Amino acid sequence: QLTAAASVQFVVSRAVAEGKVTKIITIGSFTQAGRAGANTFRFSGRISGARLPVGVYSLTAKPASGQPVKAAFRITSAL
Repeated sequence: QLTAAASVQFVVSRAVAEGKVTKIITIGSFTQAGRAGANTFRFSGRISGARLPVGVYSLTAKPASGQPVKAAFRITSAL
């Protein structure tokens, strides 16, 4: 929840195994305007017009002021 209206940057990232090391790579980001209180939006599964491949991703919401919040989501095959 936002305490005041603010823009929120969303960063999509994914864990990729490279040998014995797991790297977190940033896929892309986008910004949404938010109002005070709880906000929702429908994520299209696209970043910069490109569809995300099947897999597990992390979405980090970074408000202009405040603490970032992370959530995991999964892209499954299209019907």
